[in-house]
Amino acid sequence: MPSKAALAAAHAAKDKGSQNDAVLKKCGDHARRKVDELFQGTGIELESSRLIANTPKFDKKELRVGRVLGRGAFGVVREVSGITIEHVSTHKSDRTIRVRDSDEDIYSEDTEDKQYMSANYLRKEKNHKGEARYAVKQVCADAKTDPAKFIQALMDFSVETRFLSVLQHPGIINMRAISSGDPFDKDYFIVLDRLYDTLEK
Repeated sequence: MPSKAALAAAHAAKDKGSQNDAVLKKCGDHARRKVDELFQGTGIELESSRLIANTPKFDKKELRVGRVLGRGAFGVVREVSGITIEHVSTHKSDRTIRVRDSDEDIYSEDTEDKQYMSANYLRKEKNHKGEARYAVKQVCADAKTDPAKFIQALMDFSVETRFLSVLQHPGIINMRAISSGDPFDKDYFIVLDRLYDTLEK
């Protein structure tokens, strides 16, 4: 049986975890308000909402991540080494997303895209056979320990998601999927093409 000291330590850790989650939630709410203010009245708000609604969405547990490919001030990029679709909804009501400030509902047909990604997460071209096709970008652990950094990280990820949803250019990386959860949650992520070449090449 655990000692009183061990039980007290466990309860303290649980309380600390709950407090930390509450802080991160407040940070997320603040970041959401700031991003809403940033895009309010711009054409990109509605257009990006429409496109994001039709972007494939994965649960965190559906992606198997591999080695770290790079780190930034607020984010870390890892190779996607596997994709397993846990559940694909067949009910329209489960996959309908309401666009903000609009009465129009958008039905996201993401089934085929998720299945394609699951079957093709490794490249099959002759010179790249077996190499990862995708990478996942998430907020790094360090940013989650500093409220100011975490707010900035969430804002950056939200802005990046919106811009990548509307921009199509050979010189801009493609966003292939996003987290199925709240974009202002600590576990939010973006799935991108895995880059092998650089501009120097």
